[in-house]
Amino acid sequence: MPTLALPLIVLFVALTRLVPHPPNFAAVGALALFAGYTSRSALGMVFPLIALLISDLLGHLLAVPGMGFYGIVGMGTVYGSFFLVSLIGRATVTQTARAGHRAWVVGSLAASSVAGATVFFLVSNFGVFLGGMYPPTWSGLASCYLAALPFFTNTLAGDLFYSLLLFGTAWSLGKVNRTGLTRPDLAVLAKFAE
Repeated sequence: MPTLALPLIVLFVALTRLVPHPPNFAAVGALALFAGYTSRSALGMVFPLIALLISDLLGHLLAVPGMGFYGIVGMGTVYGSFFLVSLIGRATVTQTARAGHRAWVVGSLAASSVAGATVFFLVSNFGVFLGGMYPPTWSGLASCYLAALPFFTNTLAGDLFYSLLLFGTAWSLGKVNRTGLTRPDLAVLAKFAE
């Protein structure tokens, strides 16, 4: 089971982008946060990017509307933003390791989900702005962010929902606690990240 867990999680996350869903309501941000929280090195934080690449590749091959490959600036900011979300997960485990109260840990993870969604919103939409869809002015930048607000609510809802699912499942199975992984030998993330 341990060796199957990570590929199944990556596949599940990729599929959340391919099945019909509200725009931006997917599990990539939650996996990025989870990977940062549970991995012990930067290598473990590439798994959300792998899930993103798989879903982009399948979306391209299957001609899924709104999916696939697009401009290098846009894709770079999207992929980069998820790596930044992983770093938020890494910072969260540092903070929660010092906490003694379970409610504080849960609150920290919820706040990290909000922070991750915000980072994704700011960075990825700055990429949209740089991609030329808006005039290169302060007004164009403001218009870009205003037009993206409905997507932000979906990103936030998706990150909170899937973070609860990932962290809640791992916590209930005893695989993760306030200091990260409880038993690295049972988690492929730790195996690749050590």
